[in-house]
Amino acid sequence: VLAFGQQQLSLPYGIAAFANGKSIEAFITDNAEPIEGEPPVARVKHFRLRQAGDGWKARHVRSFAEADPAGGIFEAVESILADPLSGRLFVCDESVRAIRVFDLEGNDTGAIVGQGLIQDDPEGLAIAEAPNAPGGGWLVVADQGDDMTALRIFTRDGSRYIGAATGNPVLANTDGIALAAESFGLFRGGALYCVHDDLRVQGYAWDDIAEALGLAR
Repeated sequence: VLAFGQQQLSLPYGIAAFANGKSIEAFITDNAEPIEGEPPVARVKHFRLRQAGDGWKARHVRSFAEADPAGGIFEAVESILADPLSGRLFVCDESVRAIRVFDLEGNDTGAIVGQGLIQDDPEGLAIAEAPNAPGGGWLVVADQGDDMTALRIFTRDGSRYIGAATGNPVLANTDGIALAAESFGLFRGGALYCVHDDLRVQGYAWDDIAEALGLAR
């Protein structure tokens, strides 16, 4: 359908996209290597996609979240999550085991999520919509361990840590997660899908996690 970003992207990894009127806003993490003596490179690239006739066109809007060649902010970015309802963009930085929060214009809010709590790598990100929760939902972060992944739950804005759950059967080495909100089959309250050890995808009932941690829904 469309290829884009050839001029702006070096080592793209994560993508977060959402509809905005007739456009699609796409934010992509990029692990281009900074070079000593050169200007810092931007770690996040923002593109806007629009239908054009029978096809699509993409426009590069901006680049932000710079990596310092001397070893500053964002040494290893991977997963990214956009929350258009709150105007936040969550970007995982594995080098500091935390998530930095930007607005959708690319401005660093100064907020950092999970620092000191995340024990391994911050990987998959998802938002569980919940009308009775603070901010209307919960932020789910996969803390990727080789032997066990902890699914860490925060308030939607990431400002307060609630607790953690893991999977049964065992869940480990998790990169991506995704939440399907509809109840179906065995998945009461929706399904949280998690990659397990690069081998398969395992699904867990969101209601089980919510009940265990006393989450409002």
